[in-house]
Amino acid sequence: MKDKNTKLQEKLSEQRRAISDVEGEIKALQSNLTLEQILAKEASLRKQVEEMEDKLTKMRGGVTLVSPEERKAVEAMYTDTISQWRRRKRMFKDVWDAITENSPKNLKDFKVL
Repeated sequence: MKDKNTKLQEKLSEQRRAISDVEGEIKALQSNLTLEQILAKEASLRKQVEEMEDKLTKMRGGVTLVSPEERKAVEAMYTDTISQWRRRKRMFKDVWDAITENSPKNLKDFKVL
């Protein structure tokens, strides 16, 4: 009876090992792409490469992507925005200095809020 039980236990462990091997193989096969998926991915990658090559040739060819008028407009907007930011920063600094000038509290208490 014990011999039969040990033989069955060994057979069971062999079956479990075989099952785990088969499951591992199944997972490996399922993780691979199918032929249709590979062909679709290849086509999309080739399309991306063509688009990027076209863009690169345009850039190498010296084509201006931004006109001088647009560039000047953007630079003017940038300088205007920077000057407004500096003005607001200066106004805040003045108000902050006025508030904290005669305050008995520690400045760190104000900054926490």
